[in-house]
Amino acid sequence: LKQQQNGSALEWASEEMKNNEALVMAAVKQTGLALEQASQEMKNNEAIVMAAVQQRGGAIMYASEAMQRNDTVVRASLRELLQRFRRDGLTDWLKQYRDTKVFAETMRNVMKES
Repeated sequence: LKQQQNGSALEWASEEMKNNEALVMAAVKQTGLALEQASQEMKNNEAIVMAAVQQRGGAIMYASEAMQRNDTVVRASLRELLQRFRRDGLTDWLKQYRDTKVFAETMRNVMKES
């Protein structure tokens, strides 16, 4: 799949391609947010979701509910988000993630564990 800088070719892919593990893996490694366009099966595939959140922590919002509750996935997402925060600064980071339900829920869960 040819990737575009501002998104994923998965958006225009067939349902079969959106369910192809190798193609989806390539897409999410380039842009984690491509997970949004993947099939439900791929959104529930731990390897795919991990690759997506390691590339872009906010991609967790497109993962299946089971993956959003997966400790390993949540921690990887938070690690990437915190790295992005350190690199880009608080203002840009908050603009991007402040409205996501998953982010707020994830932060509440992390705070409970602390």
